[in-house]
Amino acid sequence: MIDITAPTGFSIADLTVSGGNVVPQVWNSTNTDLTLDIPVADDSTLVGGLIQIQSRTGAGGSFTDLGSAVSIPTENTTQSVVLNAATLSGFSNDDTLYFRAQLDDRAGNQTLSGIFSESVVMDLEAPAAFTTGSVTITGGTVVTDYWNLTNTGLNASIPIDLGDASLQSGYAYLEMGAEAGTFEVIGDSVDITGEPNLSIEISATEF
Repeated sequence: MIDITAPTGFSIADLTVSGGNVVPQVWNSTNTDLTLDIPVADDSTLVGGLIQIQSRTGAGGSFTDLGSAVSIPTENTTQSVVLNAATLSGFSNDDTLYFRAQLDDRAGNQTLSGIFSESVVMDLEAPAAFTTGSVTITGGTVVTDYWNLTNTGLNASIPIDLGDASLQSGYAYLEMGAEAGTFEVIGDSVDITGEPNLSIEISATEF
């Protein structure tokens, strides 16, 4: 059988990071999967063909295969290709990844997509260890180091390392636990701005 027609041109439909703490267009040390959605045309010659994801590091790098090629089981659909953490383990902190995909029909004819519009930054290093600043009880009759029935909230001061650019546009939240007990999140997260100290206010109804 002669097939000398390449698959129709296409574009990656979507990119999603999942698992752990998800931040748009960032891969961090808590994430588990990166999924790219690839449109498969209404073309029977694609069934039994392959999808290969490719990536490059930086705007001027060269594209190479990322992970293994996956088989195309059906036509006229959108197929999700999942890359796990092990597949992405060879990249370094602060790398910016760009993606494209290659479609092979079952005869071996190939078509490359354009470069996907969204890049992904590798942020693999956790913030430096720190100590929570002052914690102040508010409302009612305030007694140092005690919480009583008249109190209405507390305020915690969190030091922010302004030298760590990855913290900007991040967020912080408080965890509370009894002595020798497990810690649980209390209240809502607060966005980190450019200030050296972040104030988190918690009301009595939140813990």
